[in-house]
Amino acid sequence: STGLGVTASNDLSNELYRKACDLGEPAGCTELGYNYERGVGLTPSIDIAVDMYQKGCAGGDALGCNNLGFMYEKGTVVRQDVSRALSLYRQACDNENLPGCHNLGKLYEVGNGVSQNYDTAKTLYERACSGGFVIACTDLGFFYERGLGVPVDLERAVQLYLKGCDGGAPQSCNNLGFMYQNGTGIAQNTTRAIELFEQSCTAGNSMACT
Repeated sequence: STGLGVTASNDLSNELYRKACDLGEPAGCTELGYNYERGVGLTPSIDIAVDMYQKGCAGGDALGCNNLGFMYEKGTVVRQDVSRALSLYRQACDNENLPGCHNLGKLYEVGNGVSQNYDTAKTLYERACSGGFVIACTDLGFFYERGLGVPVDLERAVQLYLKGCDGGAPQSCNNLGFMYQNGTGIAQNTTRAIELFEQSCTAGNSMACT
């Protein structure tokens, strides 16, 4: 599908994902589900995407569990069931799926389907961030900026936002821009703030555009 060493072909990649899924490879089911969800080389079908994610997760693919959990959290096609989402995110995280750890942390942060627990959320964000899932670095940075479950540590917040921004998380760039604008945890630098807001805006963050 990416054209790595071969001519890119969504049709061929979907055919191979389907064959892999039929032969019992759960990751193939998950990849096929994603392409049905996003309409990559296929007519979009959330119903089929859910079926594929269920097959992937049941076969042991952690990404399939995470994606299915998101469907249950948001009530996409399946009836909304945050408890089910919580279980699926935990299953994904336990099997080293970093987005699953982040999504589980978010439920603990806001107290959705579970008692609010900043300590647990922080631990999950740390796990995802240290593994390279930079969206979690943004959320962890916010914890340190605002003192959510941890003492306020503005320098640590700056470091985490920088890691997130460098890794491609636009919200991190926006938050780091505010730190530079206000001289919070770092020397004030309006020029740098503008650069970061522009970077975040270009990446689709409407707050940064404002």
